[in-house]
Amino acid sequence: MADGSQALEEVKEYLRVTSTYEDDLLTLLIDAAVGYVEMSTNKTLASKSYTQYCDYFIDTIALDHSPLTSVTSINYIDTDGNSQLLSSSVYSENSASAPSEINLAYGQSWPATRDVKNAVTIVYSAGYATWTVVPELLRQAVKFLVGHWYMNREAASNIKIEDVPLTVNCIITKYKDTGYYI
Repeated sequence: MADGSQALEEVKEYLRVTSTYEDDLLTLLIDAAVGYVEMSTNKTLASKSYTQYCDYFIDTIALDHSPLTSVTSINYIDTDGNSQLLSSSVYSENSASAPSEINLAYGQSWPATRDVKNAVTIVYSAGYATWTVVPELLRQAVKFLVGHWYMNREAASNIKIEDVPLTVNCIITKYKDTGYYI
C-alpha cells in the first residue's frame, strides 16, 4: 500500500502489537487484506493508475475502479484508423457515482470510432490519497482481515486462512451493493 506506514501503525494499534519484530509480516497481511477489499468492492484504497478499454463510446462509461481521482487521457481510433486524443471538453468526470463514470458533456457528441476491438483507451487514476482518508469502515475491514489472518496463521488451526470474518463480508456488501461513500 502506498501509504503503508500509516496503515501499519493503525493495524499494530488495533492488534496491540508494540514491537517491530513482525512488521514485515503485518505489511504483507495489510497488502493482502487491501487487495481482498479492493477486489471485493471494486473500490481502490491506495491511489493507482488504470487503463480501461472500450470498443466504442457510449453516453455513460462506467469505470472499473472507484473512486475516480482524475482522467489522464482518452484516446480513440478514428474511422480512418488514426489514434486521436479526445479533448477533455467533450466529457465530464463523475466520481460521486458508484461506480465512477465518464459522461458525455452537455451539448457535446462522442466522435465516431473505427469498428475495431478496444478502439477507446481511457487512462485514469482512482483511489484515496492517503490511508487516513479511506472510509473508516473499509479501513476497519482491512484491520479485521489482518487480525483474523494474524491470529489464525498456524496450520493446526480449525479456521482456514481463506475464511473471512462475517463482519468483513457485511462491510464489503454495504460498499459494493450501494456504492456507499463517506
